[in-house]
Amino acid sequence: MKPSAALSDKRTMVRDLIARSCVTNPRIFGSVLRGDDTEGSDLDLLVDALPLPERIRNRVLEEAKPL
Repeated sequence: MKPSAALSDKRTMVRDLIARSCVTNPRIFGSVLRGDDTEGSDLDLLVDALPLPERIRNRVLEEAKPL
């Protein structure tokens, strides 16, 4: 199934998942946006991260290691 068709079928579910996450302003880009996606394409999503809750933020920063 092409990602554009999957997104069309599951748009409400994707929006619900995003609404429950610490992100905002979801956007698509790439082949799905251009309308030239194929069954082998991926779904490119771009979101703006909201500040992490303090209890999570501290743990993430403590565990984070440089690449």
